[in-house]
Amino acid sequence: MFRKKSKQIFSRLIIFTAFYIPLPPPAQAATNTRMLHALSLDELSDLDVLVTSASKKTQKLSKTATAMFVITQDDIQNSGATSIPEALRMAPGIHVARIDVNKWSVTSRGFSGRFANKLLVMIDGRSVYNPLFSGTHWDSHNAQMENIDRIEIIRGPGAAMWGANAVNGMINIITKTAKNTQGTMISSTIGSETYQGFARHGGAVTDTLHYRIYGNYKYFDDSYDSLGEDTADQFDLGQTGLRLDWQIDNKNKLTIFGNYNKGSSGHNKLTTPQLTPPFFTTTDQRFDHLGGNINIHWSQQLAENNIFDLKIYFDSMTRESNTFAQTHHTLDIESNHQFIAYPHAINWGAGYRVIFDDFSNENDITLTPTNKNTQLFSFFIQDEISLIPEQFKAIFAIRIEHNDYSGLEYQPTARLIWTPNENHSLWTAFSRAVRTPARNTDIRVDQRVIPGAPPTLISIFGRSDMDSEEVFAYEAGYNFNPSDQLKLSLAAFYNKYDELLTLEQLTPSLVTSPIPHILIPVVSDNKMQGKSYGFEISGTWKSSETLTLNAAYTFTKIDLKYKDNSLDTSSVRAEGESPQQQFSLRLDTQPFTAWRANLWLRYVDSLPAQQIKAYLTLDARLAWKPFDGLELSVGGQNLINSRQMEYNPEIVSISSSKVERSVYGKIVLQF
Repeated sequence: MFRKKSKQIFSRLIIFTAFYIPLPPPAQAATNTRMLHALSLDELSDLDVLVTSASKKTQKLSKTATAMFVITQDDIQNSGATSIPEALRMAPGIHVARIDVNKWSVTSRGFSGRFANKLLVMIDGRSVYNPLFSGTHWDSHNAQMENIDRIEIIRGPGAAMWGANAVNGMINIITKTAKNTQGTMISSTIGSETYQGFARHGGAVTDTLHYRIYGNYKYFDDSYDSLGEDTADQFDLGQTGLRLDWQIDNKNKLTIFGNYNKGSSGHNKLTTPQLTPPFFTTTDQRFDHLGGNINIHWSQQLAENNIFDLKIYFDSMTRESNTFAQTHHTLDIESNHQFIAYPHAINWGAGYRVIFDDFSNENDITLTPTNKNTQLFSFFIQDEISLIPEQFKAIFAIRIEHNDYSGLEYQPTARLIWTPNENHSLWTAFSRAVRTPARNTDIRVDQRVIPGAPPTLISIFGRSDMDSEEVFAYEAGYNFNPSDQLKLSLAAFYNKYDELLTLEQLTPSLVTSPIPHILIPVVSDNKMQGKSYGFEISGTWKSSETLTLNAAYTFTKIDLKYKDNSLDTSSVRAEGESPQQQFSLRLDTQPFTAWRANLWLRYVDSLPAQQIKAYLTLDARLAWKPFDGLELSVGGQNLINSRQMEYNPEIVSISSSKVERSVYGKIVLQF
């Protein structure tokens, strides 16, 4: 009764505030935040790297009180990365491992896995997590590499501003504005493992209305499994999209963009249990996936240093094979209002999200009910207090959400940042974040059958009354920029986790349908806790106009333990499924005006629970620009080892594949 009443009161408050535009309060500040808000990263490169994900406003990276890293378009181009997960390997604290050609494990500060659920991923502020398991299907989302302006990565909780599931980190992939993609671009990549094509055209209807249209297609060939046999994990994806940016007047700006994509992904040697001999079947399957979205973003300057934003998006996605299908439609509305009443810089907003889903039940995976509508109401507020002008700030924020699984959730953060001068900044933070239950609380997955008379079936069941996993995070960081040539960043963290997911075996029972068998139910629960700690170091040294070195080192240690009443024996394996150490070194050099060479060396520590050894890999790229508008490049990836296993799948029994040595050639034409 109380839960239902609180939901009604909270939902009315959110709906009211989401569409309420308050009157302009007093504004006092030396910087015109509206002017900064409107500029792109390229236009502000001479000031400092600017970001928007830390506080939902434009600010200098050096002024953020969080462990943050930015991957620019130049970084992406120089790295030779052919997909977003590959580009994310540049960031400290992020572990990226390829399971097969189309499946990835991407996590921040531990807890790796294909179905990793403690990292929030967004494209232009639109959440791309899958509501079935709160993670990301990387093969279904395709922000074209040439369209990306930058990727902003937060290690550590970002939930106070962005909501649940930003437990260990947040990734925001930000694409370029239509104004910054004028003209025509055509690119083609042909390699030993992939071929890709891309075309884009941008134009102007008026001086204040710009547009961009584009289309692309990519294909990745199959690989080899651990036995050296061919796999069936080929992957292809096509996408087309449109973007409009309209500066209506000096106070109002409207952006409308959307895309449609269609593709397919292979599942190699998918093993399905059955109750009759031989008690399992192994087949190669393909998942067809299609989806689209439309996004509307309206920004209005109410007064100097007083901005109101309204964002609305609708997203639709379908994934279907001959044994399982999932469709979900998402409508999301969020308002954001920021103003300055010195010494306070207030940023507050509210949001509403509804997800409509539908599943088909086949063979070993079933959901009950097969369709469901879930709602999320949210409210957040942040107060950035200037204690000593331009030097010392305190930041307090909280996000309150109500979801249909765990009810009311609060996620606060408190941060301090001291910037004695432009070369130094010290910060510290305390945060609480949660990973809320998802649709998989209604799932049943048949894992395997033990032969016998009668046979024994082991099945995993979700549980509708699951609690949210939570983390209390303690962080500190130091940024040191002694010169324009050298920049260093250090971040350390200590996380305490509770209510972590476990799998608890219940009492076996005799089931008579479809044939007599013994059922051993394994039910999800919250009976594990633990801690993680570590640090990340990154640095950039630009020794000259023609040579730049980028280095990053990550250390992460995870300690987990079951609660006294747990019977689980497998979930603690997460300790050994993420590398303790990672190292990355990138060299970018331009020996001649028209030539550029890039080398990228990476070390990834062993994964004991996965029986995967530590490995060292090298990527290389050489590019030539004979004249403006044309670039020719060749590259190689994974050049040290001919084939390397990086990760094994979990839950769904498929065969992983090795990452192969590959080469490619690319041509980019602009006019």
